[in-house]
Amino acid sequence: MPDIEQIDWSNLLTETYELAEECLKINYYGAKRTCKALIPLLQLSDSPKIVNVSSGAGRLKVTNYRNDS
Repeated sequence: MPDIEQIDWSNLLTETYELAEECLKINYYGAKRTCKALIPLLQLSDSPKIVNVSSGAGRLKVTNYRNDS
């Protein structure tokens, strides 16, 4: 298997207000509207469930800051 280069996302992505707004519309409001639309069907079930599935690409990077001074 060939080596895959690491992608430096900081050089590829520039966060703007418009991109953040689009992200919220899709990831938050889209899921909210879908759930709202499906609630009548869920209410007919004996065991209603909503399962949110996401990818690892949506993870937030955790940076630990350590000051040894």
